Amino acid sequence: MSIDWNSYHQVDSESRSDLELLKSEVGRHFPFYDMKYNAHTMAFFCRIDEGTLDENFDSLRLSLSDKGYIPMLRYVKGEHIIYVIRKSKKKEKPVWINISLLIATIITTSLTGSILHMGYNDIWNIPRIMDVFMPENLFNGILLFAFPLMSILFIHEMGHYFTSKKHGIATSLPFFIPIPPIMPSFNIGTFGALISSRDPMPNRKALFDVGISGPIAGFIVAVPVTIIGIMYSHPAPLMEPASGEIILGGSILFTYLS
Repeated sequence: MSIDWNSYHQVDSESRSDLELLKSEVGRHFPFYDMKYNAHTMAFFCRIDEGTLDENFDSLRLSLSDKGYIPMLRYVKGEHIIYVIRKSKKKEKPVWINISLLIATIITTSLTGSILHMGYNDIWNIPRIMDVFMPENLFNGILLFAFPLMSILFIHEMGHYFTSKKHGIATSLPFFIPIPPIMPSFNIGTFGALISSRDPMPNRKALFDVGISGPIAGFIVAVPVTIIGIMYSHPAPLMEPASGEIILGGSILFTYLS
């Protein structure tokens, strides 16, 4: 798809000031022999030194990010082109939404833990619903289920969050997803959590780092939690699965830790 470019004399004075800023920033990191411009994009045709490419591009990206721009490097028909676009102005969601969802998820996982401590899989089979809120059941539900689960989930999301910050990628705080223990036979009180990146991934390394950091961080917490759980567990006879129940197979790591 072809792009319609403007000539430099067609640019108004305000945009020309922005262009001069971008020319200075890009030229400081990459020598360029041509540039093109339209209302949305500035394209710099650059000479690239592969040995310093990653370092220089990351420096350029962080510099332009502070000024409200995003650079993207593309290789097109034998030429290295750095496209620069202005950041879209997205209204950030207030932090109280994240906090409210976190509190709600703590509540739903605590109630689920209480139900599981009582020996039930869901709220529909409990003879007296108010027993779920008894201090003993709630305490054990929080200590033995909600706290370990939320610790793993929270650390997992923080791994993504802080790695994004390390790479200079604007991202949201985690949005936890609560679910009341109303599903028949299978409940854990949450559908997990997600974070939203507000900037595009600058390169494959950043994409890999952000993607892998969450599972590694969560795994580091999950292993000791699993070991402690195994130490305090005791054998129990298997029950016949009820209709519609989900049966999960054992993992190799869990079998090894056991």
